[in-house]
Amino acid sequence: MSIDAMADALGFNNSGSEGGQGTGGGHGATNGRYKYPAGAIEVGNSSYRLPGDPYLYDNMFGSKTYIGDSPQAPTSGGGGSAPSHGGGGGGGGGSSRPAAIQDTRDTRAADSAAALQAALAGARTGLGDEFKRYGIDLAANDRGNQDRFGWEGSSYNDEIDRYLNQISRTVDPLDENPAQYLNNYDQMFQDLRGNIETDTRGRLGRGLNAFTDRSVTDARFADDFGSNVTNSIYDDQYGSAETTLDRAFKRGTLSQNAYDIALGDLGASSSGARDRLDTYRSGNLNSTRQSLYDFGQQGHNSLGNFDLGGSFDTGGYQSQLDNKFNTLSSGFEGQLRNTIGGEQFFDTNSLIGAGHAGAGVENTKFTAPLWLQAQDETKQNNEQFRGIGSQGGF
Repeated sequence: MSIDAMADALGFNNSGSEGGQGTGGGHGATNGRYKYPAGAIEVGNSSYRLPGDPYLYDNMFGSKTYIGDSPQAPTSGGGGSAPSHGGGGGGGGGSSRPAAIQDTRDTRAADSAAALQAALAGARTGLGDEFKRYGIDLAANDRGNQDRFGWEGSSYNDEIDRYLNQISRTVDPLDENPAQYLNNYDQMFQDLRGNIETDTRGRLGRGLNAFTDRSVTDARFADDFGSNVTNSIYDDQYGSAETTLDRAFKRGTLSQNAYDIALGDLGASSSGARDRLDTYRSGNLNSTRQSLYDFGQQGHNSLGNFDLGGSFDTGGYQSQLDNKFNTLSSGFEGQLRNTIGGEQFFDTNSLIGAGHAGAGVENTKFTAPLWLQAQDETKQNNEQFRGIGSQGGF
């Protein structure tokens, strides 16, 4: 901000208006908008001073500001004379701002502006030295190297200037010692370093969110993921149960009526079997999704420890997450089968028994050996499917 602009902002460059038309004795000045006490010295468009008073009064805001140097009473524009046929006397109290007061303010503003610029120049140099010192310390501690971020200062000139400009805007234009706000270089460096680290973490974090956000990682596993596994298990067990009932019928263990009843019960139990299988699948899917999300959060945890001079490879974390997804995908079938274990969703012995009970007393070819043989076949089928649990990918 230039000196003239600062003076304009404070109302120092606005000359006083002429006093109002007198009608008799002297009275306070007016500029057509504000009235002033008798003997007031107008300063700017709405402010005034009083002789012997160290304050500047502002009509617009109803405030007063301590200035210090007391003005003298105006010597021009004396009190109004008695009225005459030619009209009233001259208006009392009107004057331009005293040159001495304006010169004092201009000098103070100029001195403050010059001191502020000198302090800013010193702070730029001081902060540059702090950045170089920090870079040397990083290299000495094997935490980074001096060339990575350009420790000679060029890489952070913009950040330094923005930071110093923010401070300079808070300095009073008439402050006689602006350097007091700009001379603690170590603390200023720590503040600026914190700002840069916060901004960098935010930018890198947004990059991580593009592939580690919960909605993104969950979507990589579709809601029906693994349903081909449960469908395969269902088809195998349903087909095995159907085969067992068919053999029992052909060997005379079941009559036609009992066989039909057993097949009907098998079909009726299929919905419950599918629901049970899907419960297993959903539980494993939720666990798998959580594993992928948790793995992605490792990048955010590492980013929380990032400091100036460190390195962070967003692309590397994305590659690691892709590898984790592939591992979880390929192992999902084996994990799901292990969770299900040897559970049988169709009890053929119960189906055969229910068929007999439903058919009542009939003249069937049922004999004890045939009944036991049907049970043995059911047991063999069950053991066969229990051995599938170690199979892997899709």
